[in-house]
Amino acid sequence: MKATVAVIILFFFFMKTSHSCEYITPYYVFYEDSVMAKNNLKDCEEKVLQHDAHAQYVFGKVAYDINNAGSRNQTLYSQGNDWFMKSANQGFSKAQYELGIASLEGLGTDRNIYKAIEWFEKSASKENKKAQYQLGLIYYEGKALKKDYNQSLKWFKLAAANEHVEAQAYLADMYFIHEEIQDYYESFKWSVLLADKGFGRNQHLLAVMYNKGLGVRQDKKKAKFWFGKLCDNGDQDSCDNYRILNEGGY
Repeated sequence: MKATVAVIILFFFFMKTSHSCEYITPYYVFYEDSVMAKNNLKDCEEKVLQHDAHAQYVFGKVAYDINNAGSRNQTLYSQGNDWFMKSANQGFSKAQYELGIASLEGLGTDRNIYKAIEWFEKSASKENKKAQYQLGLIYYEGKALKKDYNQSLKWFKLAAANEHVEAQAYLADMYFIHEEIQDYYESFKWSVLLADKGFGRNQHLLAVMYNKGLGVRQDKKKAKFWFGKLCDNGDQDSCDNYRILNEGGY
């Protein structure tokens, strides 16, 4: 068993695509894939020698994955960051994002919110939706900075436009809850998108907005429909609202 685990940790899988060393899975792979892993690792090593930014990013990810499987040693994170830095300095947005996370969480480096923002902004400028989302989150939560809902909206909108689901959910909530930026129509727009995908919070927002006519024409039948969905999933308050609407003839 120990030998199998060692092989699983040592070898990582790269898929033959347009990149000959595409990173598609973390350290855990079935040990029978080790021959393929070795061959693809060789391709990656050759690209690293050519200072290929994508290959450098892959090496950084592998260092992180192996470390996450073990003791979470700061030295290994630092080694991963060295690879990310080589890649990021060539403008590779995924590596820039990883350096932002490292600075945000203190992985192989000191926690530094300003460096995190700097790396996230570089990555976000290249349409990296994960970096755009992180910036929205930083300004929304006030992580070591004063909360700034306008800045948060700016970055969440960019991430949401790039189909980042969590950013879309934050927009729906923010437009509904916060008076200084309140816009029920915008909340409704994002909630419709997410409710259809099964997001309970957004189904609730839709039910409330249809019931009260917030951001959309009042429609008790549609409110009843969404309360019913939530009730089916065990939400008692929604069951009560469904019952009230049903008794009202809707």
